[in-house]
Amino acid sequence: MHVGKHFDKLKKAIDIGYTLFSRMLQVVMYAFPFFCFLALLYPLLGEGYETLLTILAVIGLSAASLSVLAVFYLVRLLIGGVKIKSFFKHFLPFVKENYSIGSAIDAVPFNVRYCSRKYGMSRKSITDKFKILAQLNLDGNCFLIMLMSMLFVFMMGDRASWYHILVIAILVVFLSFGAPNQPGSVLIGTLIVALFLQGDSLIPTAVYLEVFFGGIQNIINVTGDLVTVAIEENRRLSATASGAESRQKNNE
Repeated sequence: MHVGKHFDKLKKAIDIGYTLFSRMLQVVMYAFPFFCFLALLYPLLGEGYETLLTILAVIGLSAASLSVLAVFYLVRLLIGGVKIKSFFKHFLPFVKENYSIGSAIDAVPFNVRYCSRKYGMSRKSITDKFKILAQLNLDGNCFLIMLMSMLFVFMMGDRASWYHILVIAILVVFLSFGAPNQPGSVLIGTLIVALFLQGDSLIPTAVYLEVFFGGIQNIINVTGDLVTVAIEENRRLSATASGAESRQKNNE
């Protein structure tokens, strides 16, 4: 029995699973505004307005930490030889459209067309790259969920040991593989981590983090996709130009 004998059936089953679980997650997200209201009401009734300061601190620290990823992507572009000015010229419309789509997997056709028109990339070359990266790039998931998990640990004080942190790191990786580019990934990930830490008081915070960073997580992922594709395309063009130059010298 060879690998291709049942490939189509297995792929169809996997695609059905993705579609089913995505639709289930969409149902959760439709009811999300109501639960967000309850999550805001719960700590206010229990602890008063002082809780809002803690929530704002967590959100502010998480937002400020995104600058680390921005610097990381900028360094990658510089090392890869990509023209920064040309890259950022068309970057904001790219981000705006991806934010409205909400999923890197669903945005693949748009991203391919956009990069082909605006950045002059080869559509044939980048189509498969965007498809693969949309399912494998975990930058946003791993960074945000791990960051928020560490904030949870600090908020809980001495209750979390090095063992907890190690298990959380493993959890974050596997959670990111489970739903790398689906709405609700931040909510699911932070809820599971909060329950693992036995921090029931952190559950409302997990809801707020999805509100503020659910869309940003997807933007981080598609930005990582774009950066990777831009670097690969620049290398491919450089290699092509170098090969053409070598052939010309040989002919001469």
